Parts: sequence; C-alpha cells; structure tokens
Amino acid sequence: MSLQPFLFKLSIDLSVLYHAQMDTILYIIGGPLFLISAAAHIYIKVAMRPRPKNDLEEFYYEEFHEGKDKYSKLTKLTFAGAILGMLLIFAAAFL
Repeated sequence: MSLQPFLFKLSIDLSVLYHAQMDTILYIIGGPLFLISAAAHIYIKVAMRPRPKNDLEEFYYEEFHEGKDKYSKLTKLTFAGAILGMLLIFAAAFL
C-alpha cells in the first residue's frame, strides 16, 4: 500500500483550505479599506474643498489658495485607498 495517493489528496485539501483562508483575509482587509476610503473621499470632496474668499481669488484660484495642495494630496490618497480596496475584493472573489 502506497502513501502517495493519500498525500496527494491531503495536499489538495490543504490548498483548498489555504485558498479559503486567503479569501477571508483579503475580504477582511479589502472591505473596510474600501468603505473607509470611499467615505473619507466623499467627506474631503464635500466638506474640505477649499473655497475662494472673494472674486479675485476665484479668478486666480490656483495661485492664491494655500489649502489646495493638502486637498489635492488627500483626495489622491483616499481615491488610491478605495481602488486598492476594490482590487483586494476582486482578488478575493475571482482569483
């Protein structure tokens, strides 16, 4: 009696178990990352958007506003976090 068929079946079972655990880990990381990043992105776009104080600043918006750099960095960061969360969820679902 050979142990090779038993070991082959055991390795298949362990790979399925490992894949199921990896899916769970990816869902646990990707889901909250996507939700938090998407909520933060919406908050930054709505509430933290720098608004010009007068007509002159509205015309020369990029030259005068000091909060524009921080706003731009935060929107890019939260958008990248949402994309990464979506990719992790996609990887858990289809790979």
